[in-house]
Parts: sequence; C-alpha cells; structure tokens
Amino acid sequence: MGQLKKILREQILAEMTYERQMSDEEIADLIDRKMDACLEEQPGEFPLTLGERLKLHRELFDSFRRLDILQELVDDPRVTEIMVNGPDQVFVETGGKIGRWEKSFESREQLEDLIQQSVSSVNRIVNTSMPLADARLSDGSRVHVVLEPIALNGPILTIRKFPEFRIRREDMCMKWQTVKEIAVYSSLTCAQQSVMNFGILMVQGLINSFGVAVMAAFAAAVKIDSFAYMPVQDFGNAFSTFIAQNFGAGQMKRIRDGIRVAVVSATIFCVFISLLVFGFARPLMLIFVPVHETEIISIGVQYLRIEGAFYCGIGCLFLLYGFYRGIRKPGMSVVLTVISLGTRVALAYALSAIPAIGVVGIWWSIPIGWLLADIVGLWYYRRLFSRVTRSSIGK
Repeated sequence: MGQLKKILREQILAEMTYERQMSDEEIADLIDRKMDACLEEQPGEFPLTLGERLKLHRELFDSFRRLDILQELVDDPRVTEIMVNGPDQVFVETGGKIGRWEKSFESREQLEDLIQQSVSSVNRIVNTSMPLADARLSDGSRVHVVLEPIALNGPILTIRKFPEFRIRREDMCMKWQTVKEIAVYSSLTCAQQSVMNFGILMVQGLINSFGVAVMAAFAAAVKIDSFAYMPVQDFGNAFSTFIAQNFGAGQMKRIRDGIRVAVVSATIFCVFISLLVFGFARPLMLIFVPVHETEIISIGVQYLRIEGAFYCGIGCLFLLYGFYRGIRKPGMSVVLTVISLGTRVALAYALSAIPAIGVVGIWWSIPIGWLLADIVGLWYYRRLFSRVTRSSIGK
C-alpha cells in the first residue's frame, strides 16, 4: 500500500491548483477520483479491502490538510507531547512516560513538507537561513521547529499538546439559573450554620449559670470532643461529594454500595473513638486542666463519658447531612440541624431545671438530640430513596 500511496500522492500534487486555496471537500473529492482511476487502471496490482481503502484515503488527506502520520497522535487525548528527531525517530509522551513510536516518516522530504505545512498555516517561515520557528496549531498545541544547520541529524519537530478543557471568552457568561441554584443552596447552608451556632450559644449561656467550674470543664471537654469527632465530620463531607457525583450520573447501585461502606466505616471509627474517650477521659482532661483542679476534672470526665459514648449518633448525623446535600436536598440538612439543636436546647433547659438532675441533664440532651435527628433522617431516607431509585432507573 506504500507504493500506491506514493503514486497517488504524486498524481494529486500534479493536479492540485495553487491559484486559489482548495477546500477540504475539494481535496477529499480529488483523492477519491484519483484513487478510483488508479484502481480501475490496475485492478489486480493493488487489491484493497474497504478498510484499507478508507485508511489510505485518511492518510492521504492527513498528508495534505493535517499532520500526516502524526495526526493520529494529535487526536489521541492520552498523548501530551510528540517529539520528532529526524524522519525515522518519533517519540511520544503518554501519561508522563516517553517512548519511541513504532511508525516513522517515509523520507526526509515527507517530514519537511509537514513542517512547512504546519508553519505556513500561521504565516511563519522556516528555512536554512531562518532555522527556528514557533507556531500554534488550531487546537492550541504549540509547535517548535529546528532545521539545519542547527539540527545536525535532520529536521526536529516538537508538538506540545494542552488539555482540551479551556475557558474561552464565550464561556464567561452569566447563567442566572445557575446563580439562583447556588444562592438557594448557599443560603440553606448559611441557615444551617446559623441555627447551629445559635443553639450552641443558648446552651453555653445555660452552662454559664452553673458557675466557673462547670464553665471551665465544659470549655476543656468541648475541645477534646471536637477533636475526637472531627475526622467523621470530614468523612461526611467526602461522602457528600461521592453521593453527588453518582446521583448526577444516575448510578443508584453505586450509591447503595457507597452507603453501606460509609456506614460500616463511620460506625467502626465512632465506636473506636468512643471507647478511647470513655476510657481515657481523665488523662485527656489533664491535658488542659491542672491536676489539682479536681472538681473541673470530675465534671469534664462526666461530660466526656456521657456524650462521648454516643459518637455513633453524631457520625450517623454527619452522613445524613452529606447524603441530603448530595441528592440536592440541603433543606433536609437544615431540618435535621434544627431537630438536633432544638432538642438539645429544650432538653438542656428542661432537665437542668430539675434539682436531682442539674447540669447532667445538659450533657444528656446532646446525644438525645443526635438520636432524634438520626431517627427523622433515616425515616425520610427510607421514604425518599426508594422513590429516587425507581425514577432514576426509569430514566
């Protein structure tokens, strides 16, 4: 097929007109006509299958209008750089690794024709008196050319490709539907944080009424508490991203599988942290409180052993927050926050007012709030997720 390609290329070059720029359609039509004529004149000398004929047509067209044998590398999204060091040495970078390509140019003239075609398309000149040139292809790839006398072993051609995704001027436009959607979601997230901080503020005000020792113990214990369940909070954020990606792609099976893995992982972590905090509550308090402050340490240990024993509750709640944000229902996260903190505030004031319970009622109000929010969140999940799954599968 190489001999036929050479013959056809010479015939096409002889018939091409240089009085005006020929269009791609005219070049393709000329290739078809010359190929048909050549195969009819010598039907037995060049037997070609349909696939071979299409391949020959593409190679001829690429040699006139594109980048000849390098075009398939340019079209390959995995290739990031093409380096030609003379007609018989072509190197390709793929995935950060450089290797020699199995194909090469048939002659030095073929490579030089390609170089001239590349630079002339952007009004550049390269020759022995001006042996260096830089150009840019239509897809944004950068081309660097070196000829003799600088290049000792033949023409050098380097093509550096760039990612296909590029922000263009026409892409920089305001889509009000997107702005509205972002505003709604962000406002709900702001509401969630506001409710959370307001509830914590009210509980803190109640704790302050029990004196300095309780205030100091709570301040130290909350630091330990926050540090203990911080990883599961980030786990919930990552879970939200996973849910959002698969929900958008309609991958309900992956969501179900991911939920199972997330629940198991979060539960194991929360149980481990609960045992750790429960067993080492006193040594942890001693990190922040001097050893002689026995009352503060005792109150702090009491808080950690009550609240820390139920980290599975906050772990489940963080997963529910992430799940509902991922399926485009951030309003449900706000509802769960209101339930959790609303219950905490109401029970804290109600239970602490009972003399027999006192400040311990504030500690118990926290896991109770988590539990009630978890129950509501799981109930809504069972009610909603089956319907979402059916509708997505139906699509």
